[in-house]
Amino acid sequence: MDPRQERYIELQILEQQLNQIQKNLQMMDQQLAEIDAIKRNIETFGKEKKDSETLMPIANGIFGKAKLSGNSELFVNVGSNVIVKKTIPDTVKLIENQGKEIEKYRVELIEQLQILVERIDTLQLELNKG
Repeated sequence: MDPRQERYIELQILEQQLNQIQKNLQMMDQQLAEIDAIKRNIETFGKEKKDSETLMPIANGIFGKAKLSGNSELFVNVGSNVIVKKTIPDTVKLIENQGKEIEKYRVELIEQLQILVERIDTLQLELNKG
């Protein structure tokens, strides 16, 4: 295989990797937006008055009316179907930590993306020179 064909194949592989990283970044942005929404919902829940009526999610887009008997604790699934009681501040902290982990990984992906873009640019210049 001649060097030009090798560069072209490398370019195709790098472009596929670039597309995958871009998809992962979009997914992370969506997760970060969801984490922000969850945090706001938890904080709003903590401000509700005892015995106030609220909507309880049954399934995606389906709610039932419920009366709030307390709002100082939440029940959090920590994995393997294990549920623990947490205070609202502890739950918010847990959610924020999840966001920080996603953001950390997102920064690493952006760095990888920049390296790929530089290599793709170099290969395209080499291929255009002929």
